[in-house]
Amino acid sequence: MAPAWAVGRIRLPANLHAGSFLGPGLSRAGRQDVSVAAVSIDVPREPAAHPVAGGPGRSPLGGAGPEPATARRHGVRTVRVQPTVHDGYAVADPTRDLHKVAVFERDGGGGPIDVGLIRGCGLNRGALGVSTMHAPGHVVVVGARDDDMLTAARAVEGMGGGFVVVDQGWVRAACPLPLLGLMSDAPWEAVLGELAAVDTAAADLGCRLPFPLRTLATLGRLLYTRP
Repeated sequence: MAPAWAVGRIRLPANLHAGSFLGPGLSRAGRQDVSVAAVSIDVPREPAAHPVAGGPGRSPLGGAGPEPATARRHGVRTVRVQPTVHDGYAVADPTRDLHKVAVFERDGGGGPIDVGLIRGCGLNRGALGVSTMHAPGHVVVVGARDDDMLTAARAVEGMGGGFVVVDQGWVRAACPLPLLGLMSDAPWEAVLGELAAVDTAAADLGCRLPFPLRTLATLGRLLYTRP
């Protein structure tokens, strides 16, 4: 049995709401420059097979090293983009493969929410939420809609960590990882099924990353740059 201190250790801000994803860095008020900094994920043409590990106390991220092969094969870089602007804020625009990314501290300490822009995911709609694998650990949400991002963030928190795919306010698939937000104590067959489900659901929303939720979890804070 897992120790109590390892279970359900994610706490997001109590006052989190859809407006939290506007982000002061995305405000265009008073800014003379037309471009903003964004993170770009360059998807390899032939991604290597991603290791998958299940079973009690095992992480589905696989591997013993800090960076699984899929993460190493993704070029993550900062680029300048001209954003789509609505009501004075840069917004997600799936038609241009531009999405919002939000990074949360997971201890409920009230720290700032880092909100920026990202490209390379390919989402047509919805949002993806993950608890990241690198200490001290964060919750990362990527999405096309602020309300779906909110649902994804709260779903990750409610599971105590893991992977979730949200569309139109509904959780379409989830893989709970309640042990430190990294591991599952469920039977490995169940974990493998949940991993397959979240990958399929993300692909159905247009995401073109190989093993999308696990890839986002390994990249962690690399997915954010100040706009």
